[in-house]
Amino acid sequence: MTDTMTDNVLIGVVADFPDGEIRPASMPDGNTLAVYNVDGTLYATADPCTHGEASLSEEDILTGKIVECPWHFGTFDDLRQTHRYAVHRRAQYLRHQSY
Repeated sequence: MTDTMTDNVLIGVVADFPDGEIRPASMPDGNTLAVYNVDGTLYATADPCTHGEASLSEEDILTGKIVECPWHFGTFDDLRQTHRYAVHRRAQYLRHQSY
């Protein structure tokens, strides 16, 4: 069975995700994560906005921990959302772990 298998995927070097910005990270399955850095803490969500499929990593507006969609101007506090992805900082690398 593979349902308990853990994948630990390198998604980038920490320096690729500067403070106060959202950047894309490509996953092996073809999906893209939006990785954002808020005061040195890194978070990740699905890249497309839930309303209009706008790319949060390409057209984002990040104010503190609030992400604003440029298409419909909806705002999200992604630090509180349940659709976050687990990302782990290992030395200078950022990894995504899935279960």
